[in-house]
Amino acid sequence: MSATGLVTGRGVGTASITGTFRDLVGSIVVRVDSFATLPPSSPAITVSCTPYGDSTLMASRLACLPSGLSFSVLCQATGIFTSAGAQDITDQVTWTSGTGTVARPTGLVGFNGPIRQSFRIVGNGTAILRATQGRRTSSTTGTLGQDAWVVQGVASTVRDIQITPGTASVAVRGDRQLRANATLSSSAPTCMSPPTRDFSAVVSWDSSHETRARVNFFGKVTGIAPGGVTITATDGAGPAALSDAASITVVP
Repeated sequence: MSATGLVTGRGVGTASITGTFRDLVGSIVVRVDSFATLPPSSPAITVSCTPYGDSTLMASRLACLPSGLSFSVLCQATGIFTSAGAQDITDQVTWTSGTGTVARPTGLVGFNGPIRQSFRIVGNGTAILRATQGRRTSSTTGTLGQDAWVVQGVASTVRDIQITPGTASVAVRGDRQLRANATLSSSAPTCMSPPTRDFSAVVSWDSSHETRARVNFFGKVTGIAPGGVTITATDGAGPAALSDAASITVVP
């Protein structure tokens, strides 16, 4: 037990931790567990990841993401323990990428949910994402993600941007979430990404009448005053930029 309250497990068992502040005394019970003994085919640490922009569960554990476009993967680590069973240990393990020039760990994040480890896709190629605690690590022997979580950075080109829904209404002081879907093309024949990907946090959003409706960075429209407004999503800049528009009616 450190002076700052950091508890480090030394052996299996239960310990009582007591803290004192002036005349106030509080205590908690800490149980130290061990990883379960499992066959080699079932590692004690498993990794589950969610690639940004995937709206459906992928049958394969190979995720293809456009490289260099601020795309990331959020990962969770689960440990299987002798007494406690499956536990979320995302913030306790050490995260690494098999190929740092493809996927790079960027730290823990906690947006609207549990803490997750973020990996940024920075280059083209394939990398295994893994979690390690002590002498235990998640699987690193999977072929294209059959046992391990694998990401593939690919050079992709955005062919089209489409907002859904294209026509909608929102109440004054109400909100309506829009989504910007990008159609991608890739030269990677093994890429198993869906043909479209959610670009809502990548495009630039704009409102034609901010006195009637505003749109935030993620495409959420907020009604201000009754009337019609055009919401535009743009990917890129200059003559090569791609965009689409949605017609929004703000109702009382």
